[in-house]
Amino acid sequence: MFRNENEMISTCAGRRIFPTLEYSINGLDPQKEYSMSIHIERVDGKRFRFGEGKWMELDSKEKITDPKKVFHRDGHQLGEKWMEKPISFDHIRITNRKSRAEGKPNYIYLIAQHRYIPILTIYEGDEIVHTARLEHTEFVPVTAYHNDVLGALKASNNHYTRKDRRRRIEQEAVVQVKKPKFSIESIFHDSSFIENTRNEVEDEAMKSQLRVHFNPFLLWPQFPILPIPLTSKTEEAIPKIEEKENDDEEEIDILN
Repeated sequence: MFRNENEMISTCAGRRIFPTLEYSINGLDPQKEYSMSIHIERVDGKRFRFGEGKWMELDSKEKITDPKKVFHRDGHQLGEKWMEKPISFDHIRITNRKSRAEGKPNYIYLIAQHRYIPILTIYEGDEIVHTARLEHTEFVPVTAYHNDVLGALKASNNHYTRKDRRRRIEQEAVVQVKKPKFSIESIFHDSSFIENTRNEVEDEAMKSQLRVHFNPFLLWPQFPILPIPLTSKTEEAIPKIEEKENDDEEEIDILN
C-alpha cells in the first residue's frame, strides 16, 4: 500500500483511519507511569490535485494551525502495561467539518487534499519523553478514492467496509412497514375522539328516543333490553290462551 500515495476517506460524519494506527513500544521503565497521545499535523504548505493518474502539487492558501491531540483511552498506565501488547488508536475519527471536531474529543478536523502525518507522543507525567514520526503513515484526506488500486486494496482488507456494505444490503432487503397514524391504544386515550363519538351516539339516540349507554372502550353504543310493546294481535291471543286453560280445568272437574 505504501508504494502508492496513501489516501484516507474523510467525511462530515467522521471516518476511521485505515489502516489503524497501532504501535508496539519497548524500552519504557516498567514501574513508571506513562500516557500516550496522537496528533495529525500538516506536512507542508502544499495542496494536492489528482489528474492523469497521479497527484500534482499546488500551493495551498490554507493556513497551517496547531494540531489537535487525542489521548489514548487507557490514560496513565505503568510502562509494563504499555509494552505487553500493541497500542491501538482505533477510536480516532477524521472529519472535514470543523464543528464536528470541536464537539468530540476523538475527532480530528483535516483539510481535504493536503498531506498529513500522525505523530505518537509519549508522556511521563507532563513531560514528553519520546515522539514517533513514521513517514510511511503519511496520507492525503479525500472524500472519495482517486486511486482505484488503493481503493480496491482497502475495500478488500477493511472489515468495517465489508460490514457496512452487508448492513446496507440487509436494510434494503427489509420491507419497511409504515406505522398507522393511530393505534387502538391512542384512540382510547384520545379524549376528542371519544367526545365526538359520544355526541354522534347521543344524536342517534335522540332520534330513536332510546336511552344509550356509551362505552369508549368498545366504541359502539350499548342499548338496554326493552320490553316488547303489546299489539292488538297479542291482546287477542292472551285471552284465548286463558280460556283454553279454563276449559282444561273444567274438564278436569267433570272427570273428578
